[in-house]
Amino acid sequence: MPLSGENDDFVPTVTTHRLLVLSEPWGLHEHFPARLLAAYPRGTYGRRRAPHPARQKFRADLEFADASWIALRVQKPEDAAALAAVLG
Repeated sequence: MPLSGENDDFVPTVTTHRLLVLSEPWGLHEHFPARLLAAYPRGTYGRRRAPHPARQKFRADLEFADASWIALRVQKPEDAAALAAVLG
């Protein structure tokens, strides 16, 4: 299930077997159930080999087996480092 465009309303969730991309389960005044947007088996993704520009501290890049990649923007620079570590 390919994703395209920019979307700030997602939650990446790493399990022992796959990476799940879920919709963010809350709105401004309401809570919503999270929806599964995409699932990627372990081994089909990892940290992007080419580093992103150092000035973009709020970003972790995810690369797929076909060499395509996406930039994941987070709230704090330390979150980007933690996410990159989890992605491998």
